[in-house]
Amino acid sequence: MRAFAGSLPMSALDQASIHFSAESLRVLNLALAFLMFAVSLFIEREPLAKLRRQPRGLLVGLVSQWLYMPLMTVALILLLKPPPGLALGMLLVSACPGGNVSNYLSMLARANVVLGISLVTISTLTAAVATPGLFALTARAVGAAGALPELHVDLVGMLWTVLAIVALPLFLGGLFRHYAPALALRIRQPLRIAAGLLLLAFIVGGFAGNYRLFLEHIEALFGWVFLLNALAIAGGYGLGWLFRLPEADRRALAIETGIHNSGLGLVLIFNFFDGSGPMALIAAWWGVWHILAGGVVAAVWSRIPPRTGLEA
Repeated sequence: MRAFAGSLPMSALDQASIHFSAESLRVLNLALAFLMFAVSLFIEREPLAKLRRQPRGLLVGLVSQWLYMPLMTVALILLLKPPPGLALGMLLVSACPGGNVSNYLSMLARANVVLGISLVTISTLTAAVATPGLFALTARAVGAAGALPELHVDLVGMLWTVLAIVALPLFLGGLFRHYAPALALRIRQPLRIAAGLLLLAFIVGGFAGNYRLFLEHIEALFGWVFLLNALAIAGGYGLGWLFRLPEADRRALAIETGIHNSGLGLVLIFNFFDGSGPMALIAAWWGVWHILAGGVVAAVWSRIPPRTGLEA
């Protein structure tokens, strides 16, 4: 399926594609499914239970991830009008759930780790419906405003794919942990590391095979990803401030809004958008940059104890 089709002019980057064999795409799908299975072994009920008495932080966090981030991306595209392929990549990344590295960064930043873990858990569990749905809605909204050529989103196909590589592994992992809890606890960390390395190897291999395309357009990629990620981090913190959440909660929201599972975005790009060059490069560079930017923010906050009050 082509990423977009229409009469608007396309740049050389928009016409570029990153191609992988059918076997490579199966490896990518299996790698992400394997990672989701490993992640499911870390999902605990206790963090969610602790937030039941004070759910405001969780609700604000979900608004930040599933409402602010997509709407901010749409506004950014309508205002600054990036090339169509880059715009689609930005929309898809903004519709992806939180990434697991955010939990480590929250701990480093002295943020509310329980809140961060809960947000990653819920956003991952709801991604099967939320990611395809939000991408389809935002892409159509931007297209209707004339900022993108006509776009045909295979919503049903995307839904089934995310169900197969996210929801099903999470469900199977939950069953495995329920019936073999001791074994699950023993193997979950090695499994997550192995799955993460497999996914990383695929991404690195893709970069190695297309490094000229990446180097040619890194300047444009850097600017758009930097801006989108900066607004995500600032917006997450700002929503926490607006709703007068404690400082530790604000930090958690900033990190969770700025960290996204770009691996899922790559899976959808290669399965449904013919390896669209700009979309894949946005998703891949986001996967690198959000760790660097989040790490810097977390390192700064690690030196500043969070205020305990609700002062602005």
